[in-house]
Amino acid sequence: MAVTINVCKSFKTSAWQRHNVTVNDDSWSQILADNTESREISQDDTVMDALMQLDDDTRLIMQMYYYEGYSVKEISIMTKLKETSVYMRLSRGRKKMGRILSEW
Repeated sequence: MAVTINVCKSFKTSAWQRHNVTVNDDSWSQILADNTESREISQDDTVMDALMQLDDDTRLIMQMYYYEGYSVKEISIMTKLKETSVYMRLSRGRKKMGRILSEW
């Protein structure tokens, strides 16, 4: 029983739960109706397209860090890389993303 409680607590405090919210159909239609919000969505699509142009290893680490909210230490444990390697891949990924986005 204690294991189940601890797993539930861990899930509730996970990065995924902290950074995601549920959106019902009414609020989603309001977001799409607003021109300002739809421009932000298209910018997000542009960033995602640029992210998809990165190599798989760099893209995985960038997604884990920026989209899923994992720390460098957590990423290093999950990918079995040194923390310095994760920092270096993030740095290189940001530079590549900058070059890709500046071309657009």
